[in-house]
Parts: sequence; structure tokens; C-alpha cells
Amino acid sequence: MRLSLPILLALISLTACKSQKGISVKPGGLIGKANCFKIVNGATTNAHPGVTLILSLRNNQIYSTCTGTFIGPKTVLTAAHCIAGTVMGISRSNQIDMRSTASQNSALGTFISAAKVLNNDPTINSRPPVPNDSRSDVAVLIFSTVVAPEVIPLLDRQPVTGDQATLVGFGNDNTDPKYANPVLYKRFGHNTITVENPIGISVRGRPASNGNAAASDSVGASGDSGGPLLINGKVAGILALDTLESQTAAKNYYGNLSDSVIQNFLQSALSQGADFALPSLNATPGTSSNSTGTAVSSNDCLM
Repeated sequence: MRLSLPILLALISLTACKSQKGISVKPGGLIGKANCFKIVNGATTNAHPGVTLILSLRNNQIYSTCTGTFIGPKTVLTAAHCIAGTVMGISRSNQIDMRSTASQNSALGTFISAAKVLNNDPTINSRPPVPNDSRSDVAVLIFSTVVAPEVIPLLDRQPVTGDQATLVGFGNDNTDPKYANPVLYKRFGHNTITVENPIGISVRGRPASNGNAAASDSVGASGDSGGPLLINGKVAGILALDTLESQTAAKNYYGNLSDSVIQNFLQSALSQGADFALPSLNATPGTSSNSTGTAVSSNDCLM
């Protein structure tokens, strides 16, 4: 799908990075715009080993990529819209060059398939996205053996507007539109959150990179889907949607793990073999604010 400027209100898209035929991955949203590619204004990192690259396979080829978080020794938390393949799992790679068959094969060489996939919203990829989908856009992968190099715990309180957060994900690092096949690196950045009840958590930033630096106005985009929003080193949210509000303003929506819909799903996952700790939440109220923007397209990453 080709979209043209100017953008009148907002572009909202599912932020998985998908590949047709398992060969090439074309970034979503506005082709060639930085908001479609990475943790914008973020830095590459080998830290955060509890954040992992998720691969969806079809016919033994990479169909899509996302980001997930080890919240238990055998459990990975991600977004529901990332469940796109017939086989789901993780790769030990910290980067994958989708222009290179050798790099794809290397990522597949460290692939570990999940024994069970629990998807809170199996129909999410069949309808246009809206911000409120953040409440249901959650899934877990459960593995038969311990696979986590590090477990990142869930936040034990409700997040509040003004909290400082770290964003981590495997988005494309390339802003040049001639590169249809991205290079995916683990990146991180920082931002200040807004709690938008009942939708979720939002962050705003600039849809243009200032280089490889972990700035204070980072936002996630294609490939970063399912990645964590960390507060004090604990998981508070899951990246669901990215928006382009204007040529100078981008916005993310994260599912709020303290939301009752997500809490109910997590409780159900524990009864089905997940092995993470679900903390009791302190009764710190989130600050409510109104959300703006219009959903105009879905699955823009699948060209």
C-alpha cells in the first residue's frame, strides 16, 4: 500500500514487520519515513538480554518478525498481532539482515519453536486497528524447556503519567526507502509516558532519527511490535500500535499490563502452563487523558 503526504490526522498501523514469501520484509506505514523502521532516536545495544527477537515461520521460512520479553524462564510476552505464522518461536540473534539469505539462515539456525501459543485476540489481524485494541493485543509463547537468558519481571504497580520509560525492540535501522529489506537490530531508547485510560500507555516522539543515540523522545515502529515498555527495569506495557500524527510528531500505543483485560489474560496464561510471576498491583491510579487520531489502515507492513 502506498500512502502520500500530507497526513491530516494520524496513521495507525500494526507494527510487526512482515515478509511475503519469507524472502523480503517491507517496512510498514509511510515508505521511507523513519517512524516506520525502528526505535527512532534509539541506540543499538547488546544489553537487555531478556528482550528477544520473535520469528513467525511459514513453510519453514521467515514470514514476520517481532519483539518479545522473557517474563518467565519458559515464557515470552508479546503482542497478539505478532502471531502471524504457522510456527512461532524465538531466535538467539541480536540482529538479522533481511537482504541476506545467509543472515536469515543464521537466525533460523538459532530458532527455538514454542510448545504453546496463547493469543488473547486471534482476530486482531483481520480488522483495521484502533487504539483501543491495545487492551487486547497480548500473547504469550510457552516453551518446553528453560530458554530465558534473563527474566524481566512485570511492574508491580500501575504506571502513571510522567513515568520515565525505556523502550526496547528489534526494528529496522534503515530510513532510506530504497532498502525494502531491512536490517533488524536490537535497539533501545527513552521517553516519558502518558496513561490514557482505558486505552493504554502512550509515548510521543519525533518521526526522524538524530543518529544512533538513546534520546529522550524515542518511539517504536515496524519490527518493534510486542516489545516492552520498561519502568524501573520492569515490564509495564507491550507495543501495539504506531501512529504518525504529522510530519514532525509520532505516537505509540502500548498495552497497559495493569489493565483488567490484560490481567485476566495473564491469569489465564498461568493456568495453562506459563511460569511467570504476576504481582499484586499497588493501587496507584493512572492519569487519564483523551486520545486523538483516526485509524486509516491496517497491516501496512505487509506490502
